[in-house]
Amino acid sequence: MRLMRVAAAALLVLLVNGAAAAETPTRLFAGLDPAKPDRAQSLATDHSDWHKDAIVYHLWVAAFRDSDGDGIGDLRGIIQTLDTLQELGVNTLWLSPFFKSASTIRNLHGYDIIDHREVDPRLGKNEDADALIREAHARGLRLIFDFVPNHLSTQHPWFIESRDPQSPKRDWFVWRDHQPTNGWTGFDRRSDWHAHNGAYYYGIFWSGMPDVNHRNAAVRLELARAARYWLDRGFDGIRMDAVRYLYENLKGDGAKADQEDQPESAAWFEAWRREVMDPYTAQGYAKFMVAENWTNEREGLLTYLRYEGRPGVHMTLNFPMLRAFTQLDTAVARELWEWGAILPPDAWLGNFVSNHDMAADRPGTLFAGNPEKLRAQTAWLLLGPGTPFIYYGNEIGQPQGQQRGDTRHRQPLDHKELAKQRDDQDSIWHWHRRLIQVRRDHSSLRRGKARFLETDAGNKVLALWREADTERTLTILSGSADSLPTLTVKLPRDLQRPPAKWVLGSGPMLVNDKGALSLGPWAPFESKVLLWGK
Repeated sequence: MRLMRVAAAALLVLLVNGAAAAETPTRLFAGLDPAKPDRAQSLATDHSDWHKDAIVYHLWVAAFRDSDGDGIGDLRGIIQTLDTLQELGVNTLWLSPFFKSASTIRNLHGYDIIDHREVDPRLGKNEDADALIREAHARGLRLIFDFVPNHLSTQHPWFIESRDPQSPKRDWFVWRDHQPTNGWTGFDRRSDWHAHNGAYYYGIFWSGMPDVNHRNAAVRLELARAARYWLDRGFDGIRMDAVRYLYENLKGDGAKADQEDQPESAAWFEAWRREVMDPYTAQGYAKFMVAENWTNEREGLLTYLRYEGRPGVHMTLNFPMLRAFTQLDTAVARELWEWGAILPPDAWLGNFVSNHDMAADRPGTLFAGNPEKLRAQTAWLLLGPGTPFIYYGNEIGQPQGQQRGDTRHRQPLDHKELAKQRDDQDSIWHWHRRLIQVRRDHSSLRRGKARFLETDAGNKVLALWREADTERTLTILSGSADSLPTLTVKLPRDLQRPPAKWVLGSGPMLVNDKGALSLGPWAPFESKVLLWGK
């Protein structure tokens, strides 16, 4: 009953505005030139929804591989590792911010951008970005870049000019003559209004990153042109940072609700998709965007997927799923996957088990000394519904560093350990590789909506029935530390016959006269996949 109420609410969020959809969508990026993809560099596709088949590898450029010995990873280092990434089986790479930034620490935070059109010289040159695009596409690997529409650096020329009250760029940022005495404290107890020459500018993250004023058409246009600069060069998509904070309710008193998830923000992303991204699809070079919509509320995930009945972002990262992944909680996983199964087809979710932020501990730290749990979490990520995102280093179970804050999640990749695990068929790297291949081989594992079958193991085991095209699979994920001598699964009425084969795992299989599938034995936290014939 609770799931039905949640499902109804989710559908209402996505569909209620459709009845009143505007006949003529608002243009927010008027003046943007036509998309001009470099056909020699860009990767063509007949599938505008290729992101549903993506297996994304999220790499932190400054920590991934250092090609020139200066102690900082760079774009050339990525090029040197493309063959290994191709061998792993991923098909899409997400690059952390690589534009010129004001960051000073070794692993470069990178979200405080100074120049949107120039590669940070510590990470390479624009020509290196072109070479990376060319070499990745030659291997069938797509590339998406991190883009920050919400804010930039106080050292960016736009903001420097904006500090002059008489500048035409003054309104490119949010300024006030007086600092509010209450509210507007965002993520901590300090005011998000920062002093400069007797006035105050707004920056929700910190004083070094002022928020852009998206109510100003000129700055919106310049941001769109900056993104187009890289999309035209051949990048295949964008990871949108901090999507919840583009607009503020400046007439409010600075409560939390005034600082996040304004309706204008959802409208912005709908217009961005329609005006900035979709023109590439019409030319055969479909691009996609995934949103960092950091919320633990399921309904909140839907905010940016549709607006007034039209599609918004192509995908949103699924933060609520972290609880299931980090705790191997079958009840939470089932509830969230059942919820995902009732969403419209264009409401797509991206899953991850850790990232560059403080979202979760790295699996290599979380499950240190528990290889069965580490393998199980990997299987839940790569065999479950939604597009999987693998954070660099997790494929070798690399633990996080000892530093304070989020820098501990952005330490250099251990290439010696990577080489060691590539030679060990029983390593977690090879487990990733095997699961990725299984996912790539079976469309039901990539696109099939989850339907759960009942088992005699109660909530200890998940049995996901999924279909796509004419293929049908049963994925069984154990969240139990106990062994099971046998496992019985109640099959759908129309398929009470043995499966064709195991595609992951092995063991006896028998369908009894009551239409139940008997399997076994089952090791602690084991994951298996069965395939039925067409």
